[in-house]
Amino acid sequence: MMHAAILSIGTELITGHTLNTHGQYITQKLKAFGYVVDYHLCCDDDQTQVVKSLQFLAEQCDLIITTGGLGPTVDDITRDCIADFLGLPLVENETAKRKLEDYFTSKNYKLTKNNYKQTLFPQNATIIVNERGTADSFICSKDKLKIMALPGPPREMQHVLERSLSYLVQDGVKYARSLKLFGCGESSIDDMIKDIDSSGTQLGIYAGGGVITIRVSAHDASEEAAKARVLPVYSAIEARVEQYVYARDELTLAEIVVNLLLEHELTIGVAESCTGGQLAAELTAIAGVSKAFIGGVVSYSNAQKMRLLGVSEKTLQAHGAVSAETALEMVQGLIKLTASDIGVAITGIAGPGGGTAEKPVGLVYIGIAYKGQFFVERYNFKRDRAKNRQYATLTALKLVRDKIVEEYS
Repeated sequence: MMHAAILSIGTELITGHTLNTHGQYITQKLKAFGYVVDYHLCCDDDQTQVVKSLQFLAEQCDLIITTGGLGPTVDDITRDCIADFLGLPLVENETAKRKLEDYFTSKNYKLTKNNYKQTLFPQNATIIVNERGTADSFICSKDKLKIMALPGPPREMQHVLERSLSYLVQDGVKYARSLKLFGCGESSIDDMIKDIDSSGTQLGIYAGGGVITIRVSAHDASEEAAKARVLPVYSAIEARVEQYVYARDELTLAEIVVNLLLEHELTIGVAESCTGGQLAAELTAIAGVSKAFIGGVVSYSNAQKMRLLGVSEKTLQAHGAVSAETALEMVQGLIKLTASDIGVAITGIAGPGGGTAEKPVGLVYIGIAYKGQFFVERYNFKRDRAKNRQYATLTALKLVRDKIVEEYS
């Protein structure tokens, strides 16, 4: 098993002026190549600090990936620090120099002496061209250690990393399987599977975006050997958590729902209040959904619930906008409007204000219409505004997924 570290360089990251988003993206990419990321470090634009960080990480890891500090300004010191750490001189690369000069000429920019700093690389480094900026990446080696320097801007970093992954391939093969779960907590899942023997594999439980991902992986000489270690563990976990599983491997919940809609030639419409179009956005982000998605209504006010969906004023006065009765009339009105096979209506109190003892923040009603049948589910997510909206959206998708699977399984 190979071990890696991510060293993000930049004073703006330390002071909090810039959000460091690199760690999650790089870690996910490295996992696919059999690396375990042991460290995420953040370092000031100070040569002594950067070199000390490299020295520490080199004693722990097989691969160090740095981000940032490859620009032309005085505080862009990454190339100098890596060269210092490796005991190598910086040498000018003619190809990088021509690329830089051509770029400045094409933009009619003035090329100054400090820009040529970006054409210098540690001796014998492998250079990876950055097609989205002027800061080319590079990879250096020292004994069994690899150091990869990536640019700081996320768009450039992701592009260059994709181009560099072939340099990180290890001997042997990685095999992995994943389970996507919804409607349970990370600690609950851990308790359900903690007695399963996962030795010989790497087992990870990750929570994010309201979803739990369980990933089982192994690295071995062949795919068959890696698979033989992964599948028994994966199957044992799957049997324990089956009731919460909505997808296997890398598909999102929205992708699962859209695939099911297309497979069974079903149509869907949505009516949203507290989620404000979030459910429609999740569905329409998936290519090909136009064959299934009829349309949506964002009826935030009571007046629009009455005008667009036909919710009765009597129902709103007697039960309120956030009620099972209103959710039912919303989805009934939606079906009349769209004539879709499936309808989803969401109404709730996202917060932070608007809650009462009887109807607290996080209370959500989701109405579902499925081929002429109607039902309403009540939830209390008890989270902040963003997460209440997110959980309501995911829960609605899960309800649709479950109804389709129930009929066609």
